[in-house]
This record gives sequence, C-alpha cells and structure tokens, in this order.
Amino acid sequence: MNPVPDEDFRKLRSLARATRGGTLDPERLAYRAYEMGRAVIPPETVNVAELEKAALLRALHTTGNMSAAARLMGIGKTTAYRKAKAYGLT
Repeated sequence: MNPVPDEDFRKLRSLARATRGGTLDPERLAYRAYEMGRAVIPPETVNVAELEKAALLRALHTTGNMSAAARLMGIGKTTAYRKAKAYGLT
C-alpha cells in the first residue's frame, strides 16, 4: 500500500530528472519541494544538498529500501548508497 499521493511521486520524479539532466533550476526546485510540503528550507534560500537529502529520505520512507528509492528518484543504486552515506543516512 502506497501512502503517498501519485502527484507527489510525479513531482519527485520530475525533480530527479531535472537534477540528472543538468537542467536544475534552483528556484523551480525549491518551489516544487515547498509546494509538496516537504521543504526543509524556505524557497528563498536554496540549498540543493538539503533538498536532495530530503528527497532521498522521502523516497526511502516511501519505498522502504534503497534500490526502490533509487529507481523512484531516477538515479543508480550505487549513487543512492553513496549519497545516503554522505548525508549520514546509513
């Protein structure tokens, strides 16, 4: 059972694609995270690392495992593990 609305999944995937494709617009990223109600900082101040950490935490909470979280975010499993270690999530 998935407790997260499909709209949140769609937005999270969109953010992951933007970062992966090199088209990251910090204002858009902050706005989307804030709009999802999951922003850890106000949209006027953009800290991409904090947003990325929050997105990874959200994906982990939603899926329950790193492989599925990586797929949800559109990143490789190794990258997800590396980022989790860097953010102290392991």
